[in-house]
Amino acid sequence: MSSQEYSSNMKKELSSWPVISLIFAMIILYGVGLYAIVSVLLQNPLAVAIVLQFLGAMWATIVSYSKLIAALILSLILITIGLMIFILKLIAKIGKEVTTVLFYLGPVVLLFIGALSFLIGVFILAIVFVALGALFLFLVFRWRDRIRLAGGLIELSAKAVSDEPEIIGVSMIFSIFAFMSAIVGIAGTIWIYYVSSSYFDSETIGGILAFLYDLVYAWVIYAAMYFSNGIIVAIVDDWYRSPSKDQAWLAKGTKRVLKSVNPIIKLGFVMALLDTVARYARNIRMEQAKKNLC
Repeated sequence: MSSQEYSSNMKKELSSWPVISLIFAMIILYGVGLYAIVSVLLQNPLAVAIVLQFLGAMWATIVSYSKLIAALILSLILITIGLMIFILKLIAKIGKEVTTVLFYLGPVVLLFIGALSFLIGVFILAIVFVALGALFLFLVFRWRDRIRLAGGLIELSAKAVSDEPEIIGVSMIFSIFAFMSAIVGIAGTIWIYYVSSSYFDSETIGGILAFLYDLVYAWVIYAAMYFSNGIIVAIVDDWYRSPSKDQAWLAKGTKRVLKSVNPIIKLGFVMALLDTVARYARNIRMEQAKKNLC
């Protein structure tokens, strides 16, 4: 396939109705959510003034100790990055051994507590811990091959992340996006429910509109999650096929996932619908149980 054909197919994928629908859903999510937050702030000027005063005092404190705070933040970042790199390198080398030791350590600790309980005279507790320790030790010994396989997978994953740090970046970007979306999503859902219930004088209509908005929020989150996970899988796949050569990078993984962006968005909608229906059904069941108790 030539570069022109590839570019044409990519434009066709990105201009399809699933992509346009998801963009429209994101506009609704953030538009309604931000409007809800702003409207609540405008209706509570005293609370806004208190928050601004607090932020002003905090900013003055930060400016007064700017050098110390900057040094602490920089030190914390460097220590965190250093520990992450050290742990990844360690797991990449001895991940299988560490996993095996941790699995065997659990039963050993239980047996130790049981022996200690026996020495201090708490025989019932000793019997319980010894029995649990013996049972878990038997299971670990029986599944030792599976445990070593799991350790090998963990070790392989650590090697992939260590060699391709873009994976961490993709996860961090999704986490930030999910956090921001959760804020506007919760604010928008609450605002839509109370405003629509008051306007139509019906909690049922308010609940339906809040459900639809919550569905939009869940769709955006699920689509973003599957998209970011797809990029990570694509990067790891490219790395695994040629670990000795650097043929895996973020742009290449993103392009691979964009080829399947429409199925990803559709899958995100299906999972969002199932999740939202399940959550609302669970909430309704809990509300009915509370009413029956009252």
